[in-house]
Amino acid sequence: MKKIYTTFLAITAVSLAANTQQLPNVGFEGSWSDCTPWTSNDNTKTQGQNPEGWCISHVIGTNGTGAKVVGNKVDGYNSSTGIQLTQPETGMGSLKSNVPAYITLGTTWSTSKASIFPAKIGDSDGGTFGGMEFSNRPDALSFYYKRSRGTDKPDEKSSVIAYCWKGSWSQADVPGCITISSTPAKVTMVDRDRCVLGYDMTGTQGGAVTNNGGVLISKIEQYITTNQSEWTNATYEFEYKTSDTPEKINVIISAGDYFAGADAVGKDNELIIDDVKLLYFSRLSNLTINGTTVNGFNPDTYEYAIDAALPEASGIAYTLKGNSGSAKATVTIDKDNNKATITVTNAQGADIDGNNTHTYTLNFKAAEEPVREGIKYDGSLSVQLGDGEPFSTEASVWIKQDEWPNATLSLYDFSLGDDMQIGDIIVDVICTGQDDGGLELNGEVKHLSLLDGMITANVTVNATQKNRKLEAKIDVIWLMEGTDEGETLPIYVIFN
Repeated sequence: MKKIYTTFLAITAVSLAANTQQLPNVGFEGSWSDCTPWTSNDNTKTQGQNPEGWCISHVIGTNGTGAKVVGNKVDGYNSSTGIQLTQPETGMGSLKSNVPAYITLGTTWSTSKASIFPAKIGDSDGGTFGGMEFSNRPDALSFYYKRSRGTDKPDEKSSVIAYCWKGSWSQADVPGCITISSTPAKVTMVDRDRCVLGYDMTGTQGGAVTNNGGVLISKIEQYITTNQSEWTNATYEFEYKTSDTPEKINVIISAGDYFAGADAVGKDNELIIDDVKLLYFSRLSNLTINGTTVNGFNPDTYEYAIDAALPEASGIAYTLKGNSGSAKATVTIDKDNNKATITVTNAQGADIDGNNTHTYTLNFKAAEEPVREGIKYDGSLSVQLGDGEPFSTEASVWIKQDEWPNATLSLYDFSLGDDMQIGDIIVDVICTGQDDGGLELNGEVKHLSLLDGMITANVTVNATQKNRKLEAKIDVIWLMEGTDEGETLPIYVIFN
């Protein structure tokens, strides 16, 4: 195995420099090389092989006794290479134990001290230290697996552990080799898995733990309990604890119960894995329109027919999938086509389908044209707010003739510019015939509610209609204090 006291996998780090958002050798299709299991007494013998960038928990034993291969290359998921992790029995006579089988980005290690008289194995411990340099915030870990159990401990669960951190932890006096009737050599171990994860060290081997600015940023701790004879996908999301940027990552996938100790290791328990990779979500986990969840919403469905009119952008709310905070979304409103799109992008890496951008399209019903009654007059509107400069805009006014001499003048969707929609001004008027054949229309409405009740106004209309042309003077007196006696602000409106 590889020594890593200050820097892990120098050779691998060079090859990953341009692709630090992903794990090395995702499909294990890269080169495999002989493994030299790390021990605290400087082992130089090889045992088994490791895929490039990864370390399998092969053990070298002691004095030629107890060496075991726990991982082998097998056919993978739609590929030529996967990893078969199998937990064997090792030792001799009454000094036997089962070996945990796992793969990691860090360095695997184990220790125990056996005695001949009486014949027993004690002070067992092991796990992983170190990991890979890494500076992104992934959302999940995904892989494919098959799983089977032997008859020894068939209820032992398989483990999926991953974590990102910055800084480091060091533990003094950790024994890192297997001995018979002697004391194992001890080292200061940097970034031991239990230390990074903040687990209780009671019952484990080693001395005092020192935190050297270490911060656990995110983690996964999940377990597989069912056997699978066919390739099955497992996807587990990271739980984020801080918003920090990581410096390192480790992934551990074990055939057995990784943190349960030596007594829990079941002989012949097996896990086959392939396509181990990080995911960076660029999808939504929830989508609402005006507070109501979109019917049939699914993160993997990207187009919806909405039985409602197109809202403003503020009426569309969503939740991004994942906990990393690395994805971003933009909302685009297409009023001409009654359509909205939400584009989710994750610049840090790819989602499970290999893409880093997904677009959700919402097709809304065309807005129904409001019912307008009467004769429509198209023209221009001059609007002056108090002593301000008047501005002009196109507008339409409707005149609905009731039983003579009554009529109704309506100016719909009156506004003070694009950013201030006032509402509908509707005034009952009295018609008076003129000698020239025209009509004069006069009316008044008190305390008209506009702008969703935020404006109360008195409105006076003086208009003339002749030869199918309409001129109207509409004075909107804004009651600033809501009463006729309070301060007012006139809005002068002239329609031609």
